[in-house]
Amino acid sequence: MTGLITAYFKNRGYGFILCDDGATRFFHLSNCRITPIVGIQVKFTLDEPSRIGKGTQCVDVESVGEVGAA
Repeated sequence: MTGLITAYFKNRGYGFILCDDGATRFFHLSNCRITPIVGIQVKFTLDEPSRIGKGTQCVDVESVGEVGAA
């Protein structure tokens, strides 16, 4: 799947990705292969949550193309 990082809370180590399907999904820094930056396009897979009661989360998050490329 692909999407856009819309929020990243560095001090808490998590953020949100607006997916191409219109859903907003959670990601944690520990599941990123990049340093998250708001506004970059990313690709990822969905996985079950590590805690009960949470929805699916984005894992293997990496950038699509070069970061900062226009």
